[in-house]
Amino acid sequence: PHLVQLLHNTKVIKSNSDSGFCTEKDSSTLECIETIANFGYQDSGNYKCLAKNRVKNNVERENETNNEVINVSKTVQVSSTQSSSENEIQFGSSLPLTCTVEGGLAPHKVVLSRPKSGSNLTWRRDSGDTDSLTCSGENVLTCTYMTDSNSYDDSGRFTCTGYNVLPETSNTQQSSVNIDVVVIKSVDVTVTSSSYEVEYGYGFTINCSAFGGRIPFYLEFSKLPSSGVAPQPIALYNTDASKTPSNVVVDTQRQTLSFTYDSVTSAAYDDAG
Repeated sequence: PHLVQLLHNTKVIKSNSDSGFCTEKDSSTLECIETIANFGYQDSGNYKCLAKNRVKNNVERENETNNEVINVSKTVQVSSTQSSSENEIQFGSSLPLTCTVEGGLAPHKVVLSRPKSGSNLTWRRDSGDTDSLTCSGENVLTCTYMTDSNSYDDSGRFTCTGYNVLPETSNTQQSSVNIDVVVIKSVDVTVTSSSYEVEYGYGFTINCSAFGGRIPFYLEFSKLPSSGVAPQPIALYNTDASKTPSNVVVDTQRQTLSFTYDSVTSAAYDDAG
């Protein structure tokens, strides 16, 4: 053959005019060998060998091999720049959560699990975006979920999982990354009742809870005896302290502090305030 070409997709990458590509085995045979080292994603695609020869009257005849499809694959990897720290969202605003899925082959599925809604969001290459989870790219997918922080349901741990199928084996690979989110607002404090009437000589109990999207780091329970007199702290909670008072309960699931005050002695006039 007077011309031999190796094509990657539609681009000629080697020709028999290139040194070392083809060797003449005999007067009518060329053997052409190309070695591609350190395959990268850019090397995926269709390869074919095209040969041309001249016959009578200088007319060209050509023949080509069937396409050889090569997919470059690697272990699927999922990452996020938001995974290294807690992500705060002000109540009523929004924050895009982004994860990157890389697998050599185009990843075929991404699942985002949400902390409190009870439902996962799934993106599939054959069906595309969902209402809340969008992904774009081929070998490397960038997926984004827009949080809805008009409630506290988006507080917690999100997990982004990417799935890939290796060629020939049909084995599914997967990898995950966690993103922690806290929806915060001004702290709310509630009590069982804003006023009490206690009969002299009887005990009483006051319950209060503090909530702010995250666990409040500080809670003080004070008595205000009269105007012009400084508050008298009865109980104090601070996350920096080495010990939590026994009458302060930390609820990590509901992200609240609860405090119960029981009068140590029977109510006297000094307990009013």
